[in-house]
Amino acid sequence: LGVDLLQYPPGHIAAAKVPGQMFFSNDPARGLFHMLDIFDAVKKSVPHATLHVGYDFNRQFELRKWNHQYLAQQMWEMRRRIESTPGVVDLGALTPDQVIDEQLACEVHVMPSDPNNIGSQIHGIQQMECAAAGCPLVLSDIEAFPEVFGEAAICLPVPGTWIPQHERRVDAEDWAAHIIELMTDKDKWTEASRKSRALAERHTWQAVIDKWETMLNSLMAVKEAVPA
Repeated sequence: LGVDLLQYPPGHIAAAKVPGQMFFSNDPARGLFHMLDIFDAVKKSVPHATLHVGYDFNRQFELRKWNHQYLAQQMWEMRRRIESTPGVVDLGALTPDQVIDEQLACEVHVMPSDPNNIGSQIHGIQQMECAAAGCPLVLSDIEAFPEVFGEAAICLPVPGTWIPQHERRVDAEDWAAHIIELMTDKDKWTEASRKSRALAERHTWQAVIDKWETMLNSLMAVKEAVPA
């Protein structure tokens, strides 16, 4: 997957950022429960922080609220917290242009992805778009995230993960510490933003096309070289 850099003009990036603003736009089952815990921890040190939820949460809630599994219970809890937590803004379903506006306004993009289906976190187009928008990235170390974003992002274990060498579990406060540092240290934010943008600049759609053409041409050359 790639990005269209023309949608994220570099001269507009720093000016568009809203201090303390974060943007979650994905299936709520893929980490919103953790995100709300992390947001609570961030607010303790950054009271003006906001969390914009740009997804049709209500539709997902209606689909899952009566399921006989832990996710249904989480959906009820997420709805309660979205409706009652100061600073959390439920934007509902967004148009592509509205998504870009939110990405450009986002100061730090946080995605504690914890997908239900193993092998389903194969990329992260939202994360690459946020990188193009110059957002520092704080992501879970799940599946493709470290491979695709590791050189630019802070990758952490999902909250609740047991770390044997430290004899404790990672929690929301561990994530919040990195986010707070980025929000309060201008130099660290600027460097992290630069790394994100540099990563995105190597993942344009044209670069993706070139890689596919190279791979397919290599496969064709191998096929032609093998005797029938």
